Amino acid sequence: MKKPKYLKEAAAVVLTVTACVFIFLNSNEISQGVSNGLSLCAASVIPSMFPFLVVSDFIAKSGISKLAGSIILKPLGKVLRISDNGCTVFIMSLLGGYPIGPKMTSELVESGKIELKEAQRLNLFCINPSPGFLITMLGAVFFKSKALGVIFYVSCALASFVIAFASSFFKRSSEQKSTKNERLYFINSPVDSLVKSVSSAAMSMLFICAWVVVFNAVISVFLYYFQNNAAYVLCSLLEITNGINLVKGILSFPLCASLIAFGGVSVHFQILSAVRKSGLKLHMFLISRVIHAFISGVFCRLVLIVFPVKADVFSNYSALTVNSFSVSFAASATLIAMCILFILEVDTNKKVC
Repeated sequence: MKKPKYLKEAAAVVLTVTACVFIFLNSNEISQGVSNGLSLCAASVIPSMFPFLVVSDFIAKSGISKLAGSIILKPLGKVLRISDNGCTVFIMSLLGGYPIGPKMTSELVESGKIELKEAQRLNLFCINPSPGFLITMLGAVFFKSKALGVIFYVSCALASFVIAFASSFFKRSSEQKSTKNERLYFINSPVDSLVKSVSSAAMSMLFICAWVVVFNAVISVFLYYFQNNAAYVLCSLLEITNGINLVKGILSFPLCASLIAFGGVSVHFQILSAVRKSGLKLHMFLISRVIHAFISGVFCRLVLIVFPVKADVFSNYSALTVNSFSVSFAASATLIAMCILFILEVDTNKKVC
């Protein structure tokens, strides 16, 4: 059936008018939601994510990913059937959090360092919450239990390994490409790479915070009209940080782990532009998120049987109050390592091997 000629234009006009009316009628609630979102970004999102965004972008732009992948991650690459660069993306996604995996994958595809088919595979399992976010934010602040935060992180990481390993059996031999003539392990200018990385990370951080603020505004309005368990669960599917705080007294820990692994619609919007550059179909992306959520919930359940924990699960809706975190061991260690490399690589034309 042929679509009407101006269907898209009409839909855009209707959505615009609806949004304007929605904002006008709920201006106070939206203002409160925006304020909460900005506070969340300043106190948690930026401190926990910005250092990793800088480091991951530097790794991709400087050429370290090829060097580190070949020397350190070769065994992992053989098991998962991904390249050295792909291994680095996988590890950084486990350390840095949700947007870093797709962002690094996109950078490596654009620079020709990984193939498009491999990028599609990586976007199936390189979307993970960071340990700092789960342990320090969700575990210590929301549940008053860092041990539970560790269990959440282990569950999500193990689920990623399972998906990565399972997807390796669907890799076709025709996807492999010879790199014999490639200039391996060449380190680009550390100064130029660092400058570009900070600039790129700042833009990415702005983009991420914008989506966090938008969804917090939507949630604020939604909860103004609806105050029930179903509304809380729906909010947790939209934005994971506030969402977990709402459902921690409603859902079991394994279900919370599933929601964390799924990531929420806000996270999906943050990474979709990078994921689409690999050509991965939207339905495959969503299926992978659901599978990741299911496996994470199963692992969380199994770990809790062996290591049961008690946590604070009392919850009622109020404006989210978050504490800022000035210390992150993983982020600090990674930044120190990057600084050491920066000092050692003063000869910008040096070829490592």
